[in-house]
Amino acid sequence: MNELVKQVLKKLLIIDVILVALALIAIGFWLDMLHLPGMLIAIFLTTTNAVAAILLAKSSMKGTMNDFMLRVMGGMGLRLGVMLIIIFLLFAFSNIPEFSFIISLFISYICKSVLEIIFIIKIRNQSQLLSK
Repeated sequence: MNELVKQVLKKLLIIDVILVALALIAIGFWLDMLHLPGMLIAIFLTTTNAVAAILLAKSSMKGTMNDFMLRVMGGMGLRLGVMLIIIFLLFAFSNIPEFSFIISLFISYICKSVLEIIFIIKIRNQSQLLSK
């Protein structure tokens, strides 16, 4: 199980490297350096969100399917709420460019959500094999 978590975290790091490279390319061709902090914050925020999802899913693997779904779905709602609060605070108290931040957040969130879903399916399948 821990090997699977390490694999997912490595893939998460690869996704982050690719997203940072894409952000730098976008800055080089279309934007200026003022957009970089917002893009990096978006990538960091979604990485933190994905790591929390991985830890929640891993910790609920040995429970029943109802416990697993409650933790995963409840955790998703809680994580989304925390992200919304952070985004609101960022917009209220900083001057990061909103458009590039939101686009970066959206792209990063979608990429990492796909990785989360793949991880959840894998660990749920493993836990079902272990319980048989």
